[in-house]
Amino acid sequence: MPFSSRAGEAGARPTPPGPILVDLPDEAATRALARTLAEILEPGDTAALSGAIGAGKTTLARAFLRERLGDPELEVPSPTFTLVQTYEAPDGPVVHADLYRIGGGDELVELGFDEVTAGAVTLVEWPERAPDALSPDRLDILLAIAPEGGRRAVVSGGGDSMVRFARAQAVVDLAMRAGWGDARRIPMGGDASTRAYERLERPDGRTAILMISPPRPDGPPVRRGKP
Repeated sequence: MPFSSRAGEAGARPTPPGPILVDLPDEAATRALARTLAEILEPGDTAALSGAIGAGKTTLARAFLRERLGDPELEVPSPTFTLVQTYEAPDGPVVHADLYRIGGGDELVELGFDEVTAGAVTLVEWPERAPDALSPDRLDILLAIAPEGGRRAVVSGGGDSMVRFARAQAVVDLAMRAGWGDARRIPMGGDASTRAYERLERPDGRTAILMISPPRPDGPPVRRGKP
């Protein structure tokens, strides 16, 4: 798995991995990336989408919002002129912001950006317009047109959201290598351990069970009578 934890350090948080390259050869791949982001981003997280005009920022943002809100036909207007658009998802608000017309972080403070995004999942296009006003633990997604056609995304960050993304993307990559990349993933109940389970359903009717087993911390399972 492309992530690690600091060995021997009690209660250590996993160390975020380096940048992850995700190829986006077609619209289906973009939707798959959006689905992964919709699954791992939590209230309070920020994802910053950067890249040149035409790199696919709005396309990815639209796909993300449709996945997060569970509405494949959701109208997602660009917030270029409104600056901020808020949506109510089942698990809390989602804020879609476009900072193209912003001159710096001071303008966002005047607009009450912190209050609007507090406790929300925030998706920001053109973050380079006001980088000092965004969380340093944000997930950065750099989009670009690939030389061979299609697009590609480079995902990076130093916070917990990057650790979550790396784990989720590793699962996606594993399913692709095993020939189950087109399968629908349905969460299943756990077994009172750190493992998680998903039911995979392919369009042809075949099913499988995916077990996600994170690495155990170093040391004995019980220490001084405590797990």
